[in-house]
Amino acid sequence: MRRVITYFEYRATWWEDRASLRSSIPPEIVEGLSAYAHRQALILRHRATLFERLWSSSDPPTRLGTNWTARTVDSTDDDNSDAD
Repeated sequence: MRRVITYFEYRATWWEDRASLRSSIPPEIVEGLSAYAHRQALILRHRATLFERLWSSSDPPTRLGTNWTARTVDSTDDDNSDAD
């Protein structure tokens, strides 16, 4: 469980790092590529939060012998609700 959430976070950061890699192409293309990369990062972070919420309610971290949650689960966080 922890590895899936960690992977989503890693991959979100990977997308954000790629948002500004290309500079030798027209600005309109750079803007589109950047928007795409940031959108992918948002989707992955939304998935990480969703899975963390699902798993924290069905299998408490203490049963696994370690605190596998990467972030605090906040049930009022609806900022990423449009990432679906």
